[in-house]
Amino acid sequence: MGESREYISLFSIIYSELEKYKDEKIDPQIQANELNSLIIRILVKLSYKIPLLLCIDQIQFMDFFSWRLTECILKCNAKILITLVTYPESSYPSNEKSLEIFQGILKMPRAVIITLNGISEDAACEMIKDACTVKFAQKCTGVSQSILEIIYERTQGAPTYIKRMISFLLELPSFYLATDGSLRYHQDSEDPQELENVIPFGGIETVVVNEFDKLDTNFQNFLRVATVLAQFKLSDVKRYLVTQDYYSEEKFPYLNIKDDEEISNMEEFFAEYDKYNFLRLVVEEKDNYQESVFSFVSDMVQQAIYKMMTNQVREEIHMYYAKYYEGIYEADTQKNQELLSTIYEHYSHTNDKVNTKKYLEMVCQYFYKIKSMTETLKYYRMLLRMYETDQYTFPFTISNWRISEWHCQIAEAYLSLLKYHEAENHIVVALLLINIRLPEKKLQTWWAEKKINFNHYLICKRNFSTTESKSEKTKRHAMINRRYLLVLCETYNTLHKLTQFRMAIKMAIKWSSYLEPDPNYAQILSMYGLDIVTNINNVNETQVSMKALQKAEEILAEHYNPITSYHLYAYDCLAQAYFALGDWQRAFYHWETLIKMSGDLGEMYLGDKAWVLKSFTEFHGGYIERSMKTAVEMFNKRKLWKTQCLALSLILFNYTSSNEEEEITVILSLIKKICSLGQSPNTGNFSVQLIFYGLICEVFFRFNIEILEDTWNSLARVVRLLDRLSHASWGTLVSLPHFINILYLAYDQGIFEEETEHCIICLGILFTLTHDLERFFNSYIIALPMLALCRGLYQLINGNVNNALAEWRTGLIDEKSSPKLRTPYYNAILYTKIAQYTPDDAERENMINNIENVTKTIYQYDLFPADRIKPEDYKKPLIIDQDLRNRVYQRLLKRKENKPKKSRNGRPSNQSIQSQVLQSMDIKSSIRTENIHSGMPGRNGLEPNAPASRIRSKPNGTRVTIQ
Repeated sequence: MGESREYISLFSIIYSELEKYKDEKIDPQIQANELNSLIIRILVKLSYKIPLLLCIDQIQFMDFFSWRLTECILKCNAKILITLVTYPESSYPSNEKSLEIFQGILKMPRAVIITLNGISEDAACEMIKDACTVKFAQKCTGVSQSILEIIYERTQGAPTYIKRMISFLLELPSFYLATDGSLRYHQDSEDPQELENVIPFGGIETVVVNEFDKLDTNFQNFLRVATVLAQFKLSDVKRYLVTQDYYSEEKFPYLNIKDDEEISNMEEFFAEYDKYNFLRLVVEEKDNYQESVFSFVSDMVQQAIYKMMTNQVREEIHMYYAKYYEGIYEADTQKNQELLSTIYEHYSHTNDKVNTKKYLEMVCQYFYKIKSMTETLKYYRMLLRMYETDQYTFPFTISNWRISEWHCQIAEAYLSLLKYHEAENHIVVALLLINIRLPEKKLQTWWAEKKINFNHYLICKRNFSTTESKSEKTKRHAMINRRYLLVLCETYNTLHKLTQFRMAIKMAIKWSSYLEPDPNYAQILSMYGLDIVTNINNVNETQVSMKALQKAEEILAEHYNPITSYHLYAYDCLAQAYFALGDWQRAFYHWETLIKMSGDLGEMYLGDKAWVLKSFTEFHGGYIERSMKTAVEMFNKRKLWKTQCLALSLILFNYTSSNEEEEITVILSLIKKICSLGQSPNTGNFSVQLIFYGLICEVFFRFNIEILEDTWNSLARVVRLLDRLSHASWGTLVSLPHFINILYLAYDQGIFEEETEHCIICLGILFTLTHDLERFFNSYIIALPMLALCRGLYQLINGNVNNALAEWRTGLIDEKSSPKLRTPYYNAILYTKIAQYTPDDAERENMINNIENVTKTIYQYDLFPADRIKPEDYKKPLIIDQDLRNRVYQRLLKRKENKPKKSRNGRPSNQSIQSQVLQSMDIKSSIRTENIHSGMPGRNGLEPNAPASRIRSKPNGTRVTIQ
């Protein structure tokens, strides 16, 4: 198929005997991703030669890697590929990520779901006729109605049950073919029985037991041993049977096939003994028949035979195989780790509780090591339950450190499965067991923060450099404590428990200071830096965050290989931090790195996030063509509903921002793709819902095309989504430009002139959007012009043009004084608005020159018409007072407006923060070359608790100038 022979080593994940072909140890996740890519390439090539049919039975039992492979296969560009999967209607994958993939598969446009019920009575008759024809070597023309009715009633039309039932009945002499070819029943003269009593009651197990009793005694012994193994090689069963007194080669000829014997068909050879088809051939090894693999046709058959053995016999067989596999494992513990779960399963069915507990813990650690988190949780639940009920008989000493390790691994497993509250519960227990307790009461929290901040100040003072401890015990404890605290930080960060997160992250930094710098420390510093950047309270905090981010970059540069998940999260935090600071070049570099690394490790979530924010960063950095290329590439490569939404959002944003001429074919093509997304959001994620509604609503306002049945209902839902926002998120930030565009388009269409239903909905969006920008995004540079546009529109609707101009000016960023900080698109919009409404001719001329400079250097067309709007052409004002605001909130959110918190100087607290962010921008662009001391009072003429009015720089007559 044109693939290199070197790729054979990838299959060692499935076949351990191929381990010898591996040149070096690679991460199992990377190996699995490369194997998936190889399989998909092969399938695509084959599909252009022949049609392919892929069948997956009982899909709900697949592991996560198999789910990911299945998803990729269904989305690949194969020519003809039909996939059939089966699953019980009431059974779903237990893994949350697997369940998400499963639900996505069910909602694919080409997916057809067929519910299989019991077959009809006519179909059951045909099955019985076919079985009779084979049995009697004569064509069966029909079935007695009495026989058919009883069989159909007791099997409920289940095909497997019917097949096994008729197989059992045809062995009885009472059933025969009449002269007309129909199946009949006659009573035995010696033992007359009614037909109802001959056909067995109960489930399929009753039939299996009856059939089993008719088999050869030696084959019965063979099957009993086989049920313990489930899927087995003939040599595995023989290994136990040869230890029994009843064994001889003559009694078990199928276990003593010579290598030189030729068997044309292994299944036919076995049929002589397996008269009721209990077994099926899985893998046939013609070179060595003893290595052929068999399994039972169903779990019900296996369990029915297994239950017929006494407990003593079962335990004896399980103990034999437990010892056997344990010997293989101990011969090479590194190579044979996959045997651990098998050894545990066998020991768990014996009275050897010591080895059961020993191997159960080893199984837990094995699945944790290979990142199979669902299995990790499954076995850890068993281990904890066993420890709680019988802790004193464990074969090893159970210390608090050991139990804390269990809880930490459980927390990490829950964290990877996005179950954050469960993760928090277990990691808190892990920390308590090693005597680390986060305070719960307010006084305890205040005192703990004082102590933690003092230690943290000393570390900040030396620019986060480490002083490696010489004590091995201290280093070991520091390593464990830091690891636990890092898990706790990730959990609190996701749950947005900021106070607890900041204490935990500072404690993690403290313990890291006793160790050598490594990617773990880089992740901790980048998380810390990002938290400060997105929650800036004063200039000193900005300086500390920049030192932390710089130190994280230095560590990552020194420890680039091998790539770990710590690298991914560190680069993600670094990219987000520089994006928030408006340093587009460095953010772009980190997004690029994250895309490459996430592809290597198979972390699709972080990869998709990096694709989106890379395009968003390129757009706001002024690289329109690159942004469009990135968005189109993401749309073509990633087929998930969420990523399609995000990609189309960026494509629409790029297109409408870089084309003046309305090319109808391009517009129609884009709208068609938007329509193909569906009629409603296919996600519970608020951010993605906002992107979806922003996308379809902007199409409605811009092109007058209604994709959803009632766009205004969708806009009312947007108000509720924006009101429910409780924290900053990158998805929400990407969606907000759509709503700003919608609001200005609504203003141009005169929607705000009268208090209509549509006006109330648009005002609701304006109020909640402004509130969210002020509360959650006040530290993001990109949010400053967005907030200025919202506040300016508010004043414009009120008819206060001068106030609107003043608000627009506050959003301008002087790119000449700070070239790294640029928002060309929003600057151009603000220049346009000021030029349209300002009465000052000199200012208007200055704005027009600025617009021309932007369009010459970045945009291809004149996108920002600056025709002056005369006072007589102003829209009819709508006075927005508190009563109107309350009516809007009551109508859309069923409550009154919540009053914003005030700062000490009487102004809304967000305005103070924005001013501090603006003043600190010059620090951000040159911080790398400065040796900044943080935390000392009186530095740079500022007191530690100086009012915001003293920190804020004063704007000039037309805009805020960054000195």
